[in-house]
Amino acid sequence: MIEIKVSTTLPQLQPTMKKIIKNLKSRLCVLIILLILSNLGVSQAPNFFSYQAVVRDASNELITSQAVGLRVSILQGAVDGSVVFAETHAPSTNLNGLFTVQVGSGTLVTGSFSGIDWALGPFYIKTEIDPQGASNYTIESASQLQSVPYALYANTSGSSVAGPQGPTGPQGLQGPQGLPGPAGEPGPTGATGPAGAAGACETLSNGNMMVVYTATTGYGLSQSQSSINASYNNLQYSTQSFSGTVLGAIASERQIVIYTTTNAYAFNQSQSSINTTYNYGTWSTTSLSGTVIGAIASKNSIVVYTTTGAYGFAQSQSSIGDPPSLNSGTWSIQSISGNFVGAKANGRSIAIYTSSGIYTFFQSQSGSGTSPADNNGNWVIQSLSQPPLDAIINH
Repeated sequence: MIEIKVSTTLPQLQPTMKKIIKNLKSRLCVLIILLILSNLGVSQAPNFFSYQAVVRDASNELITSQAVGLRVSILQGAVDGSVVFAETHAPSTNLNGLFTVQVGSGTLVTGSFSGIDWALGPFYIKTEIDPQGASNYTIESASQLQSVPYALYANTSGSSVAGPQGPTGPQGLQGPQGLPGPAGEPGPTGATGPAGAAGACETLSNGNMMVVYTATTGYGLSQSQSSINASYNNLQYSTQSFSGTVLGAIASERQIVIYTTTNAYAFNQSQSSINTTYNYGTWSTTSLSGTVIGAIASKNSIVVYTTTGAYGFAQSQSSIGDPPSLNSGTWSIQSISGNFVGAKANGRSIAIYTSSGIYTFFQSQSGSGTSPADNNGNWVIQSLSQPPLDAIINH
């Protein structure tokens, strides 16, 4: 009786052996161990794989240091499928009865090892052995190739047409916060904000007048003069109720102005046209539109300006006397456009400038006496082709 045992060192390879014994006269027992080693490089797989077998006689004795005959065939589709490649070898066993061959490097019988399309499997390996070293093969075995030779498929798969793109994978976890970037360039200077509210009680004065004001009321203090000898009379208060929230106060040499979110209130003294003696002070009021930005004074006039308008207050002079006498002051209103940029004042004029124009409040003079008289305040406008950078005055 002949017994054939097959094993492998690769867990993926589970051979199915077909045992065919053609000639029982040899009474040999061969233990075949199929070790299929990839020997595949990282970049290119060689066109062969290793095959090893141990040969024993009928007494289970090793056949050592002896040449044997071997035919190897690759079968396609089934254990008895068509032969796509066959070759022969004449290996010699070593002291342990083991021989090793490289399948794909023997003497070609049929087919081409490099021409096998491993993608068209399954494939089986069939071996035939003549223990006497000739071609009288007496032992056959066949087993399925499970994995190792299919690495040879990588030699050609790299040039295959790419398959369709797979579905998009799930969203990955958010990465850590990056380092802060460098600081950017400073932006342009913003528009001046509205004036803040005034304190609970403030005092403002010029040469001849004084105003004490609260959040709701202004108290103007002044002295008139006698028309006979220009002597000063008793002090007198003139009160003015405010609407809106008080934002600020400003004074020139001739007037004092208190301004709120909705109105501007000017306290001023006129003079007698006969001998320029002062009368008691009076209040003059104008309503404001837009958001109040601030106020500015020249020597003889005051302008309160908002986002939409400029409000100039000035006192003209009578041309009868010499020197001329002051009349009661009046408000002159000018609408403005563009974004507010700045305001400047010199001795006799005040300029409000925006991104698109310059609005200047001034007083001209007239009269034939030695001292010309100031006329009412007037506005002159100059448009700009681009926003101004700043303004400067002389003194």
